[in-house]
Amino acid sequence: MKPGYIIAGVLIVFTVMTVLRTPAPTVDYSASGIRPPPAAIPAEFDYGMKIFQEKCNECHGKWAEGTDKGPPLIHKYYEPSHHADFAFYRAVEIGVRAHHWQFGNMAPVAGVSKEEVSKIILFVRWWQRQNDIF
Repeated sequence: MKPGYIIAGVLIVFTVMTVLRTPAPTVDYSASGIRPPPAAIPAEFDYGMKIFQEKCNECHGKWAEGTDKGPPLIHKYYEPSHHADFAFYRAVEIGVRAHHWQFGNMAPVAGVSKEEVSKIILFVRWWQRQNDIF
């Protein structure tokens, strides 16, 4: 066996062992271009943030920065002139076909009322403004 293959194998095993023992990474906000989360947000967006972080963060990230399962909502694609608020209602209610990203189709999100979606939208739009999306 060639020495290069042995070194590559050792590196792969070391990487896998490290990944399995390493806690979930934190987002490098400086590299992502998204501002770090604030220590506190205005009260009118707090409920929407909590619902978002409960129902949406698995795919869109805790602060809408995106994950390997879903796109960032802190992106020009999701500004109101490109994806109006009704697009968020529709996505939650009936899902949406994949279009801008390669994450696959988004399934509907069960257990989220229209009122809760309204609060999520308020939070997302506020956070987009904080990140100069619009």
